[in-house]
Amino acid sequence: MNINPIAALSEQLQKLINEHGSAVILRDHLALFKDQVAILENKAVALGKKVSTLEKDKLALQSKVSALESELNQLQNPQHDKRELDAVKVKILVFLVTQQRDISAVRLASAISENVQVVEFHLTDLKTLDMVYDLLTSGSPTTWKLHHEGRRYLIEHKLLS
Repeated sequence: MNINPIAALSEQLQKLINEHGSAVILRDHLALFKDQVAILENKAVALGKKVSTLEKDKLALQSKVSALESELNQLQNPQHDKRELDAVKVKILVFLVTQQRDISAVRLASAISENVQVVEFHLTDLKTLDMVYDLLTSGSPTTWKLHHEGRRYLIEHKLLS
């Protein structure tokens, strides 16, 4: 078998051209692949930052939900409010529980040896807690009586004997 040198050279040249063309195509594909990897890496970094921000927001919202649930529970169950009252409020409740009739803030202040304005302030607070209630009568000063929640507070805190 005699191989024609020109045909052999042509065949080798064709092979070289094909390999070179394949290398160029592979290089182009590799460059495109690297570009796509870089784009995806940038997206991954951006998404990572977004996830971090969303996790912080989630924690803040969970904290708010917990606080609101606690507040709702207190609003729905006011008798379970175990808040301690200050000494003046306790003195007012203890005095009112001993009274057979309603009493004005002035007489109450005198009875527990406190300033009238201080007593009126505490009576207003106790009223918002539904522990006392006021009786308004025309031509006479407002008078106060112990309410059920006030009596409950005294019993739960063992202030009634």
